Amino acid sequence: MDNIWAFIVDIFVAFVIVFLSVAVYFGLREEAAIKTLGTAITEDFLMEVKQNGHMSVSDYEDYIKRLNLTDTLYDLGLEHVHKMYGPLYRFRTIDEIIAAQEASYSGENIYNYRDVHTERPEVINPVYEGNLNTDTNDSILARAIDTPPSSSHVHTETCYIGHRHSDGGGTATSSYKHGCYTEAYSETVSCSGTIQYSGSYSLENKTFVCTGCRTSQFVYFTLTVIEYNCNKCGKYCNSLLYTCPECGDGFSQGASAGDPCGGTTVTMYRCPLAADTVPDCAYIIDELVPTNPIQTVAVGDPLITTAVATYRDGSTKTILCGTDFSTADTGQNKTAILTYSYTIDGMQFSVEASVTVSVIPRQITCINGHTYNLSNDGSDSGCPYCKAWIRELRIVHPVTSFLTITLGTTLQQNGVTLLAIYYDGHTETVNSAYEDNLDNMYLGTKPVIIGYKGETVQLMVTTVCAKIICDICGYEYSLYPDFTNPGCPGCISRTPVFTGEIMIYEEAAYTEDILEKLYEKGIYKFNVNDTFAVSLRNKSDTMARKILNRIYPAMSDRWFVLYMGNRIESK
Repeated sequence: MDNIWAFIVDIFVAFVIVFLSVAVYFGLREEAAIKTLGTAITEDFLMEVKQNGHMSVSDYEDYIKRLNLTDTLYDLGLEHVHKMYGPLYRFRTIDEIIAAQEASYSGENIYNYRDVHTERPEVINPVYEGNLNTDTNDSILARAIDTPPSSSHVHTETCYIGHRHSDGGGTATSSYKHGCYTEAYSETVSCSGTIQYSGSYSLENKTFVCTGCRTSQFVYFTLTVIEYNCNKCGKYCNSLLYTCPECGDGFSQGASAGDPCGGTTVTMYRCPLAADTVPDCAYIIDELVPTNPIQTVAVGDPLITTAVATYRDGSTKTILCGTDFSTADTGQNKTAILTYSYTIDGMQFSVEASVTVSVIPRQITCINGHTYNLSNDGSDSGCPYCKAWIRELRIVHPVTSFLTITLGTTLQQNGVTLLAIYYDGHTETVNSAYEDNLDNMYLGTKPVIIGYKGETVQLMVTTVCAKIICDICGYEYSLYPDFTNPGCPGCISRTPVFTGEIMIYEEAAYTEDILEKLYEKGIYKFNVNDTFAVSLRNKSDTMARKILNRIYPAMSDRWFVLYMGNRIESK
């Protein structure tokens, strides 16, 4: 029984296979025939369009009618490919626009270099050169060598301080010479009458040599004319009295000869002064010469007041003088007076000599090697050089050695800040008092020298153009070096520019557009060398196709597909 059923199944399967095979065979034969016919109809249609250069509504509908004769549904596609010509435009990049703008600028960009002149502050603290006094009065006196009197010295009247007698010479009655006389005599005729005064006074000038004071000079002598009335004879007599105003010595002349009152009366006086017999030339100083005529001393230090005295007898001696000169204040080339006083026979004498003195401050050298002056009281207020002079100059802003600034601005406006470190350790922040050689109208990078109080530092500065923000697109861009506006690169980059070349490209129109224009205008025109193509695909759904689609799904793409095209030759 089982064998019978197996046999029946086999027969049924064989029948199905035979049926399917026949169906597929005849289906494929039909597909080939349709493809051949469709190809021929399409070739005729394309050839006609190629030769005419256009497609009319009747041409298209005739083509469709001929396809319908095959009793097949088609998926029809039309394609028109033609070339297009036009200028080639492109959009420039912002970098290209900026480069073009920079290249088009015709202004000059010249760098003007100048030196930076900066000097250390002047410190008025003169340190005087010259040797300070190293000797003292004691050291000079200790090694001084005195010299004896001159062997050729002879005593003269000038060697005595006291009075020396001298005879005036001549006779008293004839010359009236004044002098010191060793003898005195007197012959007097007196008038016994009562003398009554009546008369007048007058002055008479005479020159005499007074030996008592050893001076020769013009002196005033008082001449007194006195009239006497004698009771005895009733006559008058004259008395002439002369007096030396220097020493008080005097003499008088009595009545004239033949005068009723008596003859000539002359009175001579012995010199009342004691004669000096001891010479003083060993004590009389004729010359005083300082041992140190030019001296430099520190403030408050004593002067050397020793001097060499030359005596009248030719001897010399180093003596200690006095002075009222003060060294409490500094000064250059001042004059100090040295004074030496001495006494001879109870009489006071003094001699003077001058020295040139420079009083300088006391000095000290700081740890940095600067020599400076202390105060007058010896206190140290610190080195003025270390307070005023910079040891090191630094740039603290910017923190790097490079700076970018806008054209036309200064370093101060860009916040360049220096730090000055002085020798005494104190620091100073400098924002604007420095000097620099920046050329702020030069576009580019240059080293800039910055100077302050004798020290300099260097900074690399790049100067760029001023910037502006576009009101339209908000792009920030640079102005020209002369501050004119080249235009916004952002806005310019949105405008296409012609490249100078012609662009050739293909443009395609497909079934929907082609048919729309065809039925709108009644004809569809082509240009020479345009390409017109037709594609056909069998859309019929036969039993053979269904069976093959089930058995071989990939076979679905192998059904009748046609794509044909021609280049248009006429217009």
